[in-house]
Amino acid sequence: MAVRKEMALLESAAKAGEKVAQVLALKRGYSPRSDNDCSALVTTNCQKNSGLWIIDELHIAEDCGSDLLVTALEILGMTDGFS
Repeated sequence: MAVRKEMALLESAAKAGEKVAQVLALKRGYSPRSDNDCSALVTTNCQKNSGLWIIDELHIAEDCGSDLLVTALEILGMTDGFS
């Protein structure tokens, strides 16, 4: 039983390490964005439809232009059914 718990913890740590690597890669590619912004984006990719929620919040806050938000939807593959 203890071995299973240890294996589960190691798998969880490996997944977390992959996510941290994704955050760092985003930060390198989009340096104007904060660490929190990059972390939120990586987290979003782990949750179904959470990308839409973040894009909606950015739209409401008028923090990004429409073109950028449409591009984000396209990147996230959330434009099916839109013309």
